[in-house]
Amino acid sequence: MLLSMANAAHAEARTPLATPTALGQAITPANLAPQTPALVAPADGATNLSVPAELSVTVTDPDNNPMDVTFYGRPRQAAGGADFSMVAIPDPQYYADLYPSIFTAQMQWVVDNQAANNIAYVAGLGDSVEIASSVSEWQVADSAYSLIEAAGIPFGLAVGNHDIALLNGTTNFNNYFGISRFTGRPYFGGPYGSNNDNHYDLVTAGGMDFIIIYIKYDDSMTSLPNPVLTWADGLLTSYSNRRAIVVSHNMLEDGTSTAFSPQAQTIYNALSAHSNLFLMMGGHNDIASRRTDISASGTIYSMKSDYQNEDQLQSGYLRIMRFSPAHNMIFIRTYSPTQAKDYDESGPDQNNFVLPYAMSGDEFQQIGTVTGVASGGTATLSWPGLAAGASYEWYAVATDGTDLSWSDVWSFTTQGPAPAYSIYLPFMLK
Repeated sequence: MLLSMANAAHAEARTPLATPTALGQAITPANLAPQTPALVAPADGATNLSVPAELSVTVTDPDNNPMDVTFYGRPRQAAGGADFSMVAIPDPQYYADLYPSIFTAQMQWVVDNQAANNIAYVAGLGDSVEIASSVSEWQVADSAYSLIEAAGIPFGLAVGNHDIALLNGTTNFNNYFGISRFTGRPYFGGPYGSNNDNHYDLVTAGGMDFIIIYIKYDDSMTSLPNPVLTWADGLLTSYSNRRAIVVSHNMLEDGTSTAFSPQAQTIYNALSAHSNLFLMMGGHNDIASRRTDISASGTIYSMKSDYQNEDQLQSGYLRIMRFSPAHNMIFIRTYSPTQAKDYDESGPDQNNFVLPYAMSGDEFQQIGTVTGVASGGTATLSWPGLAAGASYEWYAVATDGTDLSWSDVWSFTTQGPAPAYSIYLPFMLK
């Protein structure tokens, strides 16, 4: 879509609307996430545990909602690295245009929570501005990103369709977020060609090395070969020892659709053979959806998050991705610093969820789920099929249907003599 057409289509939407309080509407109280599941049994580090093992946690919900509790387990592995987070910035274009304080608040939250969440990287999903020719909007974006820049947090930005002007293309994007801004930074890998429209970063977190590749919005990128994708393919080959993330603005189609956009399908076709590629992210289309593709090369998750039109254009949501090597999970949270709440209008599946991802040893397997546990109640599940004299580890995730929380990882050893050789018995899964 030409930018002039996009701007015309959004001209009416860009008019600031009255807030819910100004309209006299009641504000729905934010849903609060369940508290961290508390261990009941077996004690952490317990030995001589009889089989099948009985796993129990107590769960509490501040809103007194019933909860579903899912248990995960595996044979005990070597300890993983520390948890860390990456934060995605979904389409902040209206903040740059109309509500700069929201843009600032998002980045200030990242700075304020850098230590608590061990934030290792920030990825802009594109459309940093509403009108690419507006210097004042780029100045707002520049000021916002400068907050995390000053805090020493590595970051990169995708080029969205609203970042491309009709007459001078990505000139303003490169004036404010071009090669010269990132040259010399240890995480900046480099660009494709003479500008920063397509580039890559190299970061290390939780004892793991990552490559993050940014591919410019381009609705003509629908066939192969493509020079940008040939470049990206070469990067994934050269950095095959790094876990790979691809960020491109238009990843999944509108609404709840899980279909790739034509450009994203082309990107997937070009790069999916690389076993180190595990995550692709974008925005562009409201509101959120995701898909999982499994091939001989491995599992690739693709996610869309774009809340630009929510809450009178003032939603302020961030996508917070907490990588936990100890759990072998990525815990996804969609949170608004300005509203102090998680996104809770369409349930947890697309906005607050978990993704299994092997970071240390074998993946945890789902043992089972206990449904409808009352707040303050105990969830208990039997774990069958365990070997004698073997060590296992497990954790629990509680959800109230909107938000979720997860426990620490606990361990125990079963009774009986240790097996003479190493065996891996399959879990009896539901």
